[in-house]
Amino acid sequence: MCYGNGMDGLKKLCVWANIVLMLFTALICVIGSVMGTGWTTAFFNSIPGESLLVSLVLLAIALVLEFGNAGRMFLTIRMWFKWTKKDMIISILLLAVVVFIFYSRVLTVRSHNLKSVFFVPHIFTCLLSYVFFARAAYFSGKCLIDKSCETEKNSYRLVCAGFPLLTAGIVIGSIWAVSAWGSWWSWDPKETFSLAIWFLYAAFLLFRSFFGQRFLRLNCFWVIIAFLMIIVGITLVNFSKMFSGLHSYTG
Repeated sequence: MCYGNGMDGLKKLCVWANIVLMLFTALICVIGSVMGTGWTTAFFNSIPGESLLVSLVLLAIALVLEFGNAGRMFLTIRMWFKWTKKDMIISILLLAVVVFIFYSRVLTVRSHNLKSVFFVPHIFTCLLSYVFFARAAYFSGKCLIDKSCETEKNSYRLVCAGFPLLTAGIVIGSIWAVSAWGSWWSWDPKETFSLAIWFLYAAFLLFRSFFGQRFLRLNCFWVIIAFLMIIVGITLVNFSKMFSGLHSYTG
């Protein structure tokens, strides 16, 4: 039997508030990617935008300090980071394919500032996280067919492993941005879209950590949708003229 975690009403309210705010912020970031840097900067520098970010931080602190269980989502990385030979082979092949596609396209853009010590770790951690998320989406799709709690658990452990890598990739990228463009964060369409993906996975981990497998199908659809967002980010945001910005590789 699949199970869910019990919690009191206050804790549930706090969790749901954080999840809803994260998803809403992700939606705002997607809109900002389409609207452009000026729109996104104006929104997050306004009172509603600043209030949204402050609310997320305060709720996250409340969850960690008052309830404690929120920290378990990060501790599960150690527990679930178990590799099989099949996982290793598939992950290496997926990473090789993604690296080849990305580098073959990016390196043709001569004007882009790629000469930085942070370039390799930034790209590698992001791409490796995508590999974990791809595998997680595969297991989620499989779970929708076989309805197996064990299959969903495999998906969850892969998201737990990929999320810190995505976080590290965004942090390293912001450090690189200082030397490349003179700013930690410029609300470039790619930056904003990546933040939307981060919030989507963060909301999932919070939801899954507290509610377990009570909503099995929702867990699976959530992981699949988040990975589809990654595909959109790689294909459209990086390589489409619709999202012109510092990370545009359209030539």
